[in-house]
Amino acid sequence: MKSVFAAGLALVLGASVLPAQVVTIPYNTLNIMPGLTTSHTYTGLDAFGTSMTANATGTGIMRPLSGSPGFGFPGLWFGSNDLSGTYSFTFNAPINYLRFYFTAQSTSNSYSEIFNNFSTNGGSPTLGYTNIQRTTWDGFNLRSDVNLDDGRSLLAVTAGAGQSFTTVSFDHVQFGNPAGSVIEEIQYQTGGRVSVVPEPSTYALMGVGLLLVGAAARRRQHIRSQA
Repeated sequence: MKSVFAAGLALVLGASVLPAQVVTIPYNTLNIMPGLTTSHTYTGLDAFGTSMTANATGTGIMRPLSGSPGFGFPGLWFGSNDLSGTYSFTFNAPINYLRFYFTAQSTSNSYSEIFNNFSTNGGSPTLGYTNIQRTTWDGFNLRSDVNLDDGRSLLAVTAGAGQSFTTVSFDHVQFGNPAGSVIEEIQYQTGGRVSVVPEPSTYALMGVGLLLVGAAARRRQHIRSQA
């Protein structure tokens, strides 16, 4: 009977830990911000109330950009007019994966827009690059092809085994007055989250276990009194 109680308790504890999930922040969320700014917080990104704060330092600037995916460049726009800067994205909970979808990476007067110095505040992450069109990656610099506009790429940051981080940052370098770039989408993955409210069925099973353990104890007491 004790094993039934133990099983119920294990289910309570097990049900409280939820698996990691990948969450997408789409362009029509990223472009919700109050005009030109150097900092903005996006709230309520998932069921756990995760938030993300985007910051621009140095001479970096950000603003929302409307439009339609594809030939448009909707999302979080940053840079322009020789304003290079550092951009960071900070979450209120640990994550182990973050992926940027960069669009509108351009050139001007043979100068390419460059993203580099990708880093986190935890562990030793790995970087994964996918060219969609007109970009190159040498392991450190993500740049638009010279004299070609509308570079598009994916850059993923993955934490090492058993590690996590809350902030990802990168430098945006541009000369020659290019038009700036856009983050059209961000994906992130949280670690396992803890829920303090077990499922009702779990409570029911644990209650059955407690009743059976109590009945067994009374039976043993009755047998001893008859001996």
